[in-house]
Amino acid sequence: MDDSSAVRNFFTVVGRGQRWRLALLALLVVMAGLIEFVAVLMLPLFVYALSQPSEPEGVGVLRSLHAWTGTEDASSFISLLGVGVLAMFALRTAAILMTSWYRGRVVSGLMRDVSLRLFANYLRAPYTLCLSRNTAQFIDFIIYGARQAIRGIVPPVAALLLNALLFITLIPVLLAIDPAMAVSIGLVAAAMCYVFMRINRERLTRYAHAINNGRLALQVNISEGLGALKHTRLRGAEAHLEQEFSESATALANAEASSEFTQELPRPLFELLAGCILILAALVLLRENSPSTVLPMLALAGAITLRMLPIMNALTGHLSVIRANAVSLSNVARELRNLESQPSASPQSTGTITGGDIEFRDIEFRYPGEQTAALKGIDLLIREGQSVAFVGPTGSGKSTIVDVMLGFLTPSRGVVTVGGRPITEDIRGWRRRVGYVPQSIFLTDASILRNIALGLPAREVDEGAVWRALEQAQLAGWVASLPKGLHTEVGERGVRLSGGQLQRLGIARALFCEPQVLLLDEATAALDNATEARLIADLRKTAGQRTTIFVAHRLSSVRHCDRIFLIKDGSVTTAGTYQDLLAGSADFRDLAAGAAA
Repeated sequence: MDDSSAVRNFFTVVGRGQRWRLALLALLVVMAGLIEFVAVLMLPLFVYALSQPSEPEGVGVLRSLHAWTGTEDASSFISLLGVGVLAMFALRTAAILMTSWYRGRVVSGLMRDVSLRLFANYLRAPYTLCLSRNTAQFIDFIIYGARQAIRGIVPPVAALLLNALLFITLIPVLLAIDPAMAVSIGLVAAAMCYVFMRINRERLTRYAHAINNGRLALQVNISEGLGALKHTRLRGAEAHLEQEFSESATALANAEASSEFTQELPRPLFELLAGCILILAALVLLRENSPSTVLPMLALAGAITLRMLPIMNALTGHLSVIRANAVSLSNVARELRNLESQPSASPQSTGTITGGDIEFRDIEFRYPGEQTAALKGIDLLIREGQSVAFVGPTGSGKSTIVDVMLGFLTPSRGVVTVGGRPITEDIRGWRRRVGYVPQSIFLTDASILRNIALGLPAREVDEGAVWRALEQAQLAGWVASLPKGLHTEVGERGVRLSGGQLQRLGIARALFCEPQVLLLDEATAALDNATEARLIADLRKTAGQRTTIFVAHRLSSVRHCDRIFLIKDGSVTTAGTYQDLLAGSADFRDLAAGAAA
């Protein structure tokens, strides 16, 4: 990645609203650099004046300062110079602290903004993009990628600017004292920076990729081991998972150690070369001049040179850190460009869809990269207030129909309408009218109340509506018997609940918003027959008031439906009541026989 790409990536990641903060940070860094330069220059001048108390004006700068202060004798001038040095170092400390404080605020704000942009874009990204990723990848981008893209770039760039400014301002001073030494140090520093970056550029990039991959692998290892803990222990897979984790952790540790060593490598080399230059310069000067003449100037040059050593080391060090983190910056920038180029899957509601019949008109859908269409020429009509069901063998396309109906998947041909209007006209308004119970219920590690009212601020939750939803889901009695009632914690993914309780909490969540359309995707599969019968009976009380759609393998839950659609190989093969299909469809009879067995 070249420098222009890095700059473009940086300004992709940093929003326009934060750029003025970066400009102010750069101004503070320049101010701190200039104060640092004056402080660094004054200290060796003071030391020189102390070493030559009878003739403190041996350096032109000191003569000018002496004349400017108007002091009568050398002792008073040296005392005043000492006070000035202390004041300048106090000012330097204040400037450094203020710059550090502001830099911390800027970096924290940028990390927050980038994480929020990623999270917000993922929430609104097309469903097919979400299907192509796993949770570990989302977490890695939102938390770790954003941190590295900002913390690994902004502070090193600020420090690089400060040290580059000091280096540029100190070299002319050293030129005035000892041109040969100044030229030598400048050439050596430039040559070492160039050689180091040329040699280690690809290596640092490789280590950065290895660190990113290792971190992601660790998250996957943790998710596999702890997310499926029962399965892990039943299979006795602890040792195997420990070994996989160890391999990932070792690869990450080795990459981090190698990257850190590569970044630290220039410091001892710079110190060695600068020391050699300083000693050689001293030997050359002493051969041509007396020690009393050479030593004060050499001390001044040595002090400046010693101050330049950490500057030269920092220059290469910061360049290395920037190079190492440029991979994360590039990944985050590419991800943001990709996400922000996608149409939002959650646009604002236009209020055009208020209810009505649901109709599929010649719907075809093909998953990305698949040759065969998952849905083929689907034409169907669901009357408002009807109770209908989609049945069929596994993999026939039932869940895909649901995702297309909800607008999560965009058909490659055809249109889905509600009340005669395409759902794309008001996708948010349409979704707000739907209560959805998926096959797999996701619960957070929070209370029953929070899980049912998922996504709503606590102050907006109507507990009465929560109890009504629990009553319809045949769960109110159990929740009322708990010591903490609605505020009982369910554990991560509902681990403290039985399968049936988990399923019914999902149904209560869907019913909480009092939807016009209730869509249950295998929602009664984990319920016993008696509970299922009570739930179906309760749902039937709202017949005609709410459209209810079942996706089911267990045909006992769909016997009462006004209309049943039999799905096979992505097509609707037949439709009718339960008795109609039982009498007229061999495929449905086979399905019913299999369910009964």
